[in-house]
Amino acid sequence: MVDADTYRPRAGHAAVVSNDCLYVFGGTTLNSLLDELSIYCVTSLTWQTVSRSEPWPAARHGHAMGLIDKRIFVYGGVMSDGSTSNELWMYLISDNKWQMIDSQSSVSPPPVSGHTLTAVDNRCHLFSSFITVEFSLICNATIDQ
Repeated sequence: MVDADTYRPRAGHAAVVSNDCLYVFGGTTLNSLLDELSIYCVTSLTWQTVSRSEPWPAARHGHAMGLIDKRIFVYGGVMSDGSTSNELWMYLISDNKWQMIDSQSSVSPPPVSGHTLTAVDNRCHLFSSFITVEFSLICNATIDQ
């Protein structure tokens, strides 16, 4: 059983796996939106919540995540005011830091929720029931110091 102080049950979250750890971001408790980044590591069978730093993505649900190397990308989702986001965030696992980044593609994806973000060959592909857009991410991006 998961300690409720470490990981709160949620819906509408997104997750990726890197090595033996599951990274879970955002979602809703059905009473409030979450902006937590929680990690479950299979080898230690433990949950931990990443300490918040600045900058940090706002709480959201219905977003999508993709993983390229040791970089986690979060795109879109429904925000606390009910609007749909077109923000693209990158979390660098090794530095434990978030950064909002812009797509380097001439095609800028629209605000979406309920979509997927699939990483293949250092590119993220966004699929939605309304659109299909492929856009390149900054594959050599690092967190600004």
